[in-house]
Amino acid sequence: MKELIMIYPKIGVYGTIIVDLPLALIHAARVAHSKGYKIKIIDCRIDKDWKKTLLKSLKDKPYAVMVSAMTGKPIHYALEVSKFVKENSDVLVIWGGIHSTLLPMQTLEHPLIDAVVQGDGEITLYETLEALDKGKSFHGILGLHFKDKNGKLIQNPNRPPTDLNSLEDEIPPYDLVDIKKYKRAGFNETSFSILTSSGCPHRCTFCHVPATDSKWIPENVDRTIRHIKYVMEKFNPDYLYINDNDFFVNLKRAEALFEAMKKEKIDVVVGFRGTRIDELIRADHKLFSLMEDVGVRELHIGIESGSQRILDFIKKDIKVEDAITVNRRLVNHPKIRPSYNFFTGVPGETDHDLQLTSSMTEFAPYPGTELYDIAIKNGYKPPKTLMEWADLDPGTAAEKCPWITLERKQLMDVLYLAALFIDKKIEWHFLSNKPHFFLFRNMSKVYRPFAKLRMKHHISVLPVEVHLKNLFYKYLEKNYA
Repeated sequence: MKELIMIYPKIGVYGTIIVDLPLALIHAARVAHSKGYKIKIIDCRIDKDWKKTLLKSLKDKPYAVMVSAMTGKPIHYALEVSKFVKENSDVLVIWGGIHSTLLPMQTLEHPLIDAVVQGDGEITLYETLEALDKGKSFHGILGLHFKDKNGKLIQNPNRPPTDLNSLEDEIPPYDLVDIKKYKRAGFNETSFSILTSSGCPHRCTFCHVPATDSKWIPENVDRTIRHIKYVMEKFNPDYLYINDNDFFVNLKRAEALFEAMKKEKIDVVVGFRGTRIDELIRADHKLFSLMEDVGVRELHIGIESGSQRILDFIKKDIKVEDAITVNRRLVNHPKIRPSYNFFTGVPGETDHDLQLTSSMTEFAPYPGTELYDIAIKNGYKPPKTLMEWADLDPGTAAEKCPWITLERKQLMDVLYLAALFIDKKIEWHFLSNKPHFFLFRNMSKVYRPFAKLRMKHHISVLPVEVHLKNLFYKYLEKNYA
C-alpha cells in the first residue's frame, strides 16, 4: 500500500535540548490516518540515519513527501531533506508549517518545492491524498497551493481553521512516532505534549497567529478529559505539557477541566505554554489552589516588556501593574512556578524602556506580523527568498536591525543570558544526575549573583559568559544537531 512520508527536519541547537513530539505532523495526519491512509513520520531529530530511512521509503513510490518548516535556520534543514528527495526520486515534495503559512507563494517559488499547505493541514492533507490516489487535479483544494505541469504557480483559496470538535477521531495518531524517544535534556521526568485548542483571540503585533486570521477554537472539556485519560493510560508520562497558544481564554472551561482531572484522580505534573496576564488577573485563589491540587507546576507567561509604552505599541493589551499583581498572588501558591517571557529590540525602544524590562529575549521580525511591517519602515531589510529566510536567527536578528547600536546589542546579549540564571530555573528543570548536568546546576549557582548584578545595573562589560554560551551552542550544533 502506498504511503505518505512526513518529515520533521532538524531545527538546530534548540532541538538538541527539548525534543518534544512533532505535534504539527501528528495533527496534520489525523484525518488522512483515520480514513485509512498509511502515514510514515520520519523525525530527523530522532533518526540520525534519516537519509537511509527515507531512501528506503522512496523506493516504495510514496504518494508524496511532506516537510514541516519553521522560519529561520530550520529552513536549511528542510531544504536539505527536499534536495535529498529530488536527487533520489521523482516524488512530489509538499511543504507545510509556519513559514509556508506566512509566505506560501514565495516558498512555492523554490525549485525543490512542488506544493505548499497553508494553515491547518488536517483536511487539506486528506483531500490532497484523495486527489493523488484518484489521479485528480489539485485545483480547488482549499489551503493547497501548487505548481502545474508547466511550472506555473497556482494559488487556491485559503481554508478556514479546523474546529477540533469536528474531527471524528478524538485522539491524534500518536502511534505514528516512537513516544519513548522524545525527551527533554536534563529532565528526569518523561514528558508528553498535547493540544487542547487551536488559534488565539488576541492581536499582538509580534506574533504570527493574528497574521493568519486565526481565532481561538477550544476543544470541549469532555473530549479533552478523554484525551488526557487516554494519554495517561497508554503512555503514563510524568509531565504533561499543554502546548496551546493560549489556554486560559475561558476560565470556566479551565476550571471545569481541572475539576474533571481531580475527579478522575489523574496524577501528573502539568505545564502550560500559552498563558496571559490579562487572563490570570481574572483568576482567584480558589482556581490557583485547584491548579495546585491537580499538579499544575509551570506557567509560561508572556509579558514581553516591562515598559507600558512598549506593551501598548505591540498591542499586547496588558498592564505592567497586572503582571506584578499576578506574581504576588502566585507567591501564595508556591507549587506553581511562573516563567516569564520578555523580548527587546523593537523599533523605538529607549534605554529607559530597556531598564524597565528585567529579563528578556531579542525581537526578530517575522513575516506577516504587524511589527514586521513597522520594522521595514524603520530600515529593516527583509529576506527576499526562501534561502535568505533560512539565515534568519533570532539570536542574531538585532545585527540586521539598524535602530539597534552595537553597544545595545552587546547589552541585550548579556541580559538575555543573565535572565536564565537570576532564579532557580536551571535547578528546576535540569534535575538529571548525569555529571555534566550536575556541573551545570552548580555552575549556575555560582554565576547567579553576577547575573543579578548585570540585570540590576545593566553591566555589559567583559561579556565572557556570552562567548562561552556561543562556543557551547556551536559544540551542540556540531555534535548533536
